[in-house]
Amino acid sequence: MRKGRELIGLPVIDWKTGKETGSVEDLIVDLSQGKVTALSVRSDGWLTNRRLVPLKQIQQINKQAVIVNEENTDAQLAVDPGPELGIKSLKGISVFGCEGRDLGTVEDLVLSLPDGRITGWEISDGLVQDLVDGRRVLPVDAVVASSTDRFVAQEGGW
Repeated sequence: MRKGRELIGLPVIDWKTGKETGSVEDLIVDLSQGKVTALSVRSDGWLTNRRLVPLKQIQQINKQAVIVNEENTDAQLAVDPGPELGIKSLKGISVFGCEGRDLGTVEDLVLSLPDGRITGWEISDGLVQDLVDGRRVLPVDAVVASSTDRFVAQEGGW
């Protein structure tokens, strides 16, 4: 299990050439499927560009880099080019209990690799509470409803 923030900033390496083709800028999330579908990769240089790398193109993710198969162009068609929802845009979304109690805000996600399945959401109760107790992880099966505005979760037991 990895946290999303562990992937952001990692270099993206083409497995065939060994060249660095960019760095991970964000993780693209499909809330309805409960998974990360692609990585948003930014390449620096004379012309900065951003592209989506579907998980199907990823050969390996380790602590130092993301290794991708850039030749597999069929996999690029698997990512819906519609509006993207990244983990950066989900950060700070309010989490409420079914009874209306404020449980905190989304800070990150926890995912299973290589399939990209989201296993939980890291929740913050505020800086002081995070320092005292640490952040809690809300299991994905405790989320009753999720949108780009708020999450509703079962209270207790997690």
